[in-house]
Amino acid sequence: MEQKGGLVVERRAELREVQTLEGHQDRVWGLAWNPTTGAGRLPPMLASCSGDRTVRIWVQEDPRNPSSWECR
Repeated sequence: MEQKGGLVVERRAELREVQTLEGHQDRVWGLAWNPTTGAGRLPPMLASCSGDRTVRIWVQEDPRNPSSWECR
């Protein structure tokens, strides 16, 4: 996690940055992944919370594309 308010998405097998998710104005303090998403009709989703007192919901628009995360 970045200190500037962004999240870094990495490919686990290669440990390389794929995408930086920008949406928070302060440090990201927490991240939650819903393990039931990505199966069936729900796309993969993350929730992040920040010192800016916001929670962001991130959705992977195309599960085949690791850099397709968008804030909703």
